[in-house]
Formats: sequence, C-alpha cells, structure tokens
Amino acid sequence: MAEIKFFRRAIKAALTRLTEVGFLSSWQIDDTDKVKVTRSQMLTSDAVGAAKAL
Repeated sequence: MAEIKFFRRAIKAALTRLTEVGFLSSWQIDDTDKVKVTRSQMLTSDAVGAAKAL
C-alpha cells in the first residue's frame, strides 16, 4: 500500500510541474483516482513560423 501513496505523490508533483511550465492549464484527480487534465494552448515552433509567414 505504501507504493500507491508514493505513486500518487509523484503523479501530483509531475502534474503540478506541467502546470507550472505552462503545458497544462489545470488537472484534477477524482475519488476513483481518475486523472483529468486540461492542456494549455501553447505555441509550437511550427505555429510561430506559420504566424510569421502571414
């Protein structure tokens, strides 16, 4: 059971870090341990290049 506790802690830390760097805008873990994430709208280098071409 201790492995699950550390796994959950690691998942939460990773999701928090992804939010801090802007990859995710939000995340939730429900009572059944289902993870729901909302991705940020990040600009990729392809999108930046396409915007500059306009």
